Amino acid sequence: MSEFKQLLLLRSHITDNFMFTADIRLIQFLFLLSLKEIMFFDFMFPEHGIIIIGNFDLSLPVYFNDEDTLNHLVFLAEKYGLFIRDIEGF
Repeated sequence: MSEFKQLLLLRSHITDNFMFTADIRLIQFLFLLSLKEIMFFDFMFPEHGIIIIGNFDLSLPVYFNDEDTLNHLVFLAEKYGLFIRDIEGF
């Protein structure tokens, strides 16, 4: 099924501004839509204190609630070869 058809199907099931899911396939699909700049989503992971904001040019602002989370995110970025443009607040 094409991404467009999947998006139409998804939109027909969204009835609110928020969607809660533990389905990693759905999270991956929504993330892909954000990366391709088709539709932007904000991803909230309250159990980890992290919010990732969908944005242009593969630039994804990430908000977190403590320095331990920051250190973990820096570790993951280095592990997977990702670039952290700027860190503010700590």
